[in-house]
Amino acid sequence: MISLFRKIRQTLLQDLPTGKAGNRVTRYLVYALGEILLVVIGILIALSINTWNENRKNKMESHFQLTKLRDDLIGDKNKIMSAIERDDRNLSNLIFSLKVLANDTLSTKEEFLNHFQSIHYTINFVQTRGAFEALISSGKFQLISNQSLLDSLTYYYNSTSFIAWETSLKEYTRNIIVPYLLQFDHLPSGLDIIPIDFTNSSLPGKNLSDYKQDQFILNAVRLKIQLLDGQKYAYSLVQAQIDALINTIDKELTK
Repeated sequence: MISLFRKIRQTLLQDLPTGKAGNRVTRYLVYALGEILLVVIGILIALSINTWNENRKNKMESHFQLTKLRDDLIGDKNKIMSAIERDDRNLSNLIFSLKVLANDTLSTKEEFLNHFQSIHYTINFVQTRGAFEALISSGKFQLISNQSLLDSLTYYYNSTSFIAWETSLKEYTRNIIVPYLLQFDHLPSGLDIIPIDFTNSSLPGKNLSDYKQDQFILNAVRLKIQLLDGQKYAYSLVQAQIDALINTIDKELTK
């Protein structure tokens, strides 16, 4: 492009009349202005190329960061789905236990305890924050131009609603349920690393009717079911957030 402007300038100079001092001055001015114009055009082209190159690098870096965020979110989705499945399994076991305690379902003590041992379990979901925190600490957060996505990411990684349910379940299970059950009966055999037979122990185990007649156990199962159901609902909201974020990131990556 620069060579094209040089040819145009030379053509204009050749078309000017020769032989007079004024014409020589005019030719000089045209030449000087032509050189200035060429320099300006060259600078503008260089700036344009530099800006294009910077935008290209920023877009590549943005895609790289979004891909890392997406990978973390995919991992979180797998973990939250696993947590929901465990909540479902524990709920199913405790609902069965509650029906046995209420005499709505027939069961042996062994079958009852196989389901009832879910009352000891708690679940914990931990978000994968590596890519998000690296994005903030590196100052590359601004590379993501979608403000709505940035707000959603910030909200997701600062969300604590599900943690309240986890904390309630942990405290209720560890501080109330487990201490009571430890003095009520032998632990279910499924919790032992090495199977032990307590048949000949001087401390005989309780029978199923003892469990049915214990008001604390009945209420403990009922409350644990309510807490698990609340946690499961909180986890489902987290999964919906993750799905929405992944969908938005996928759209950004196709731009």
